Amino acid sequence: MTQAFMYQWNQKSTGKWYVGSRTKQNCHLDDGYICASKLVKQLILENPEEWERTIMDIGEPNFIRDLESSRLKMLDARNDPMSY
Repeated sequence: MTQAFMYQWNQKSTGKWYVGSRTKQNCHLDDGYICASKLVKQLILENPEEWERTIMDIGEPNFIRDLESSRLKMLDARNDPMSY
């Protein structure tokens, strides 16, 4: 069963954040997925205690993809210096 979700990673020492989603078929909250960003993934793997993941929403894959897109636009993630 697919349990698509949107998440946010927060780097505790800097306050920087990364928002993403997991919508792959048969995905679930505890499937070991970290994120699509190679930079953020490497930072998390190097120092996991420095990071905190928050699940923002759970739903159907199309809903989650749309929600992620809307959230990133609302936050102006591309231009926010606190966004990865």
